[in-house]
Amino acid sequence: MSRRLVVRPVLALLVVSAVALPSAVPRAVRAQGGRPTQLQVERTASASAGVRATYSADRPEAWGWGAQVRIPIDWNIAAEPSVDVWSVNGHSWWQANADLLALDRRGWFYARVGLAVLGHHDADTKYGVNAGLGSDLPYLLETPLRPFAEVRWTAIDGRAPLRVLVGANFAFGKR
Repeated sequence: MSRRLVVRPVLALLVVSAVALPSAVPRAVRAQGGRPTQLQVERTASASAGVRATYSADRPEAWGWGAQVRIPIDWNIAAEPSVDVWSVNGHSWWQANADLLALDRRGWFYARVGLAVLGHHDADTKYGVNAGLGSDLPYLLETPLRPFAEVRWTAIDGRAPLRVLVGANFAFGKR
């Protein structure tokens, strides 16, 4: 598959996410009188940290583990640095990410865009971009644990593999 055919869909998703999502959130807020409800703020106002399992669709044998920290910037925007490590045929890979998330009004769905750095034990470090969509499920049994599921594309070196992530975040403070 040519590099151009792989990169174009990811770049299109990045452009749509960067343009459409920020403009849709203020419109939803304006429809409510200009401010989010207290429940909306509480669902998204706590910092959280979590772990996840990562599956890479382009390499079915590649399962990995990761961790992330979500830092709220506003009630509907968060920063999320993260790292993933996985093994393929006895060789380990790592990927560090710095993403921005745009959360929906209820705090259950989000879109992400960001930067990625991919490394391998005997290869050069590569840089790329992330784009993804995910869902934060409701808190489990009145605990601070909140499961999530996400699909993510990372465009690096002319490839944009689909990755599926599932995990849980632990909220700090009020949730």
